[in-house]
Amino acid sequence: MPESAVHTETIGLNPGGTVCTPVNPIWFEVSNVGVNPNTQDYNGGTVTSIRLTAFPSNATSITVNSTTYLSTDPVWPANGGAGITIPYTPETGPTQTICLDPVDGTVTSVIPFASIDNAGKEDPTPGSVTLIYTSIVPIQLVNFAAHLQGNNVQVSWEVATETNMATYEIEYSTNGINYISIGRKTATGSRKYTLVHISPKQGLNYYRLKTIDKDDKVSYSEVRTVNFGKSGKVSIYPNPASSNTITIMPAADMLNKAATISLLTMDGKVVHQQNTTSLSQTQTVNISKLAGGKYIVRIVVNKQVINEQIEVLK
Repeated sequence: MPESAVHTETIGLNPGGTVCTPVNPIWFEVSNVGVNPNTQDYNGGTVTSIRLTAFPSNATSITVNSTTYLSTDPVWPANGGAGITIPYTPETGPTQTICLDPVDGTVTSVIPFASIDNAGKEDPTPGSVTLIYTSIVPIQLVNFAAHLQGNNVQVSWEVATETNMATYEIEYSTNGINYISIGRKTATGSRKYTLVHISPKQGLNYYRLKTIDKDDKVSYSEVRTVNFGKSGKVSIYPNPASSNTITIMPAADMLNKAATISLLTMDGKVVHQQNTTSLSQTQTVNISKLAGGKYIVRIVVNKQVINEQIEVLK
């Protein structure tokens, strides 16, 4: 009687969606689990074919010789069929290509098969090829933004893939340290989402996106800030500043106007100046060349002059 191998391979990444993981023919030939025999007829015969005895577990489809089969197809024994018979060459494996599309997630897919020899005898104890998917593609965030919308803030985000994603949560802070949840969205596959924060606080408002996948793994986006302030109010962060840049958040009535931003020493010497034709909600200023100490940030918009003090830590 012929024998059938029991083989396990760790594939690693499961990219999700419709894929086709190639199944190496030699995996049907060689056992690497326990003391199971290789695929061979130990009574002098020759294995000439194998039969897939059931639809693989944790799979969306299996493709054999360019024909794709689903679990509902009548070819499978569970549906009244005989399975799929594939020609076989000893020491090489099946002569037709086989590939598997696993279900999404970290899963183990098992392809059961039985070897058949040149006398037509089939192994009564089928073997298997097991594919182990240990990881998934993490969320790919295309864009995450927060913008003023009247007296509210609209938070929007777009993702490239939602494989294994369960929930999105927007977290909010008034100090950039302590965050609370202000809304949740269930991952629906639409890839684009928005959430409106009603009546934010005066001054800087901090927003971040929390993602929770189906395995309860949590990750966070970068923080976005919105300055919801009174006319003429300017916010600067971080202050004190120990990084190479600072971010200036102009008031709403200053936005989209031409402006000059200057950095001055405390005795009035200009050490940096930059112009913009349209003041945006966040203006980045490079301070990498400044020595440690206190400086004045001066913003001139039309005839309006705003002075704010910052401290640079070196």
